[in-house]
Amino acid sequence: MQVATQSKNSILPVFLPVAVDAVTLVMVLAWLTTLAHRLAAPSGGNALLLAGLYLAFCMGVYLIRKLHPAASGDGRWAPPVWFMTQRARGALAALFGLGMMTTIAFQLGFFEALQNTAALSQLEEGSTAAFYVFAPSAWLGFSMLYILLLAFRVTPTVAPGRPRYTPAALIGLLLINGMLLFAAAQAYTLAAWLNNGLLAGLISVVVLGISFLPPRLIYQSRQPRLPGLLSFGVLLVVTAVLLAQ
Repeated sequence: MQVATQSKNSILPVFLPVAVDAVTLVMVLAWLTTLAHRLAAPSGGNALLLAGLYLAFCMGVYLIRKLHPAASGDGRWAPPVWFMTQRARGALAALFGLGMMTTIAFQLGFFEALQNTAALSQLEEGSTAAFYVFAPSAWLGFSMLYILLLAFRVTPTVAPGRPRYTPAALIGLLLINGMLLFAAAQAYTLAAWLNNGLLAGLISVVVLGISFLPPRLIYQSRQPRLPGLLSFGVLLVVTAVLLAQ
């Protein structure tokens, strides 16, 4: 009985990314347009929602990194060697952070305020410094928290077959894909601005891939199986097609 339970616990994480991607795809189909319309109008509430989702996303990445690699698996589907270097993951995390900073600035009306030159000319020295330096620096520092979780060492403590392994993997993948849903909805505003469906779809699949493939590759390093990569690819392509319409 114990052997059967351990076998089940070790098999479940292999199919978790497929199930999570399927749920995410249903959410994208159901909520993408509604959420995109909300995000198209910048507001402090949207920025607060973004900050909360970002922290949840970081927690999801941390949970995945706490997992020990599975003893079994096909090495052909393991992440490429270059990705496992700290420098490569740090660069990818920095790109994600810059995108996060830009989205926060957009939701807080920073870019819209930049166009109001009359109001900006009335700012005092302290207010000018806060607007141009302190606020962007705070957003950048907050956004770069991800570098610590993706690039720097995290000691795995949850071994395959342990009761905590599957719940940690499930929660981690759900939190990561929740951020992907928000990013896709925000990308919808880019599609409307470009007024070019094909270009918007291509840009979206590249940006979403660069942003969310790294945490999935971390999971691949724990469970090097093909199904998770295929389901994530399908999720990205279908989302890009929706954004291109």
